[in-house]
Amino acid sequence: MNATRLLEAARAHPLQAGVLLLAFTFVYKASQAIYRLYFHPLAGFPGLREAALSETWLYKLSEAGQQEQEFERLHQKYGKEETHLNRITVYH
Repeated sequence: MNATRLLEAARAHPLQAGVLLLAFTFVYKASQAIYRLYFHPLAGFPGLREAALSETWLYKLSEAGQQEQEFERLHQKYGKEETHLNRITVYH
């Protein structure tokens, strides 16, 4: 099916096209969440699940101006040398 026929079908049946788009978005987001939580190479490291799922928590912290304090709190709670590069010599 080419793009023109697909657009014509969507115009002819907008409700079905909307439901299909909504279903596709849900399946995509659910599979992305499952991958990030269980199959991503960093999934075994401790931390916030909200941070593993999206960047929204970081945007909220940035708006409030509290990201530095939260990073320090999270590092105190979860941080280990193997999960955080805190020496400049590691980069060279």
